[in-house]
Amino acid sequence: MKLIFFFILFFSGQIFSQKETGSLNLQPDKHLTDTILEGFRGIIWESPSEEVRLKEKTKFMQRSEGWGISTISYSGEIADFPARIDYSFKDNKLIEGSYSIKHRDIYLDFHQCFDRIKNFLSNVFGSPNYKVANDFDTDSIWIKVNPYGLFKGPQYFWQFLNGFICIHSSKFAEEITITVLYVFDTKIDEYYDDRLIPLN
Repeated sequence: MKLIFFFILFFSGQIFSQKETGSLNLQPDKHLTDTILEGFRGIIWESPSEEVRLKEKTKFMQRSEGWGISTISYSGEIADFPARIDYSFKDNKLIEGSYSIKHRDIYLDFHQCFDRIKNFLSNVFGSPNYKVANDFDTDSIWIKVNPYGLFKGPQYFWQFLNGFICIHSSKFAEEITITVLYVFDTKIDEYYDDRLIPLN
């Protein structure tokens, strides 16, 4: 699963899409760890790729395969931000979805853009359960990942009974990407190596 995250970190360029979150009838005040994440953008987890192609109405971009994972990408927007939408499949079953956005395409500064997307998620799912990395009120929000110019920024997590949602940011060669990742049937600490800081 971590290979998928690595792939998204380097090759994604977007984030949200229409005003849809992919999970059904969630109330902001519900305790997320007692809640099921139904799917991504109205597509139920483990659905085949044919169902996505039938139901997704945004503009098709590409289909790719690697490391045993196939991905279908579309072009859309979220919270008025241009975005790429990725559906990821293993054995032709939907296991992940993501929205990614390149900060260069946004008229707001990075902090405003990140907060707007995080608040969008919080309005639907309630406050995040965990965070990783630095906050915006620290001297530096970027943490060096490798000697090749990759940095990671703030990360926030919403945990569910059957998966999680994460908003994270990365910077490579001065290009900033914000990604929102929906993951099925995996715990946060099975996907990320960083130490999680509880928020509630």
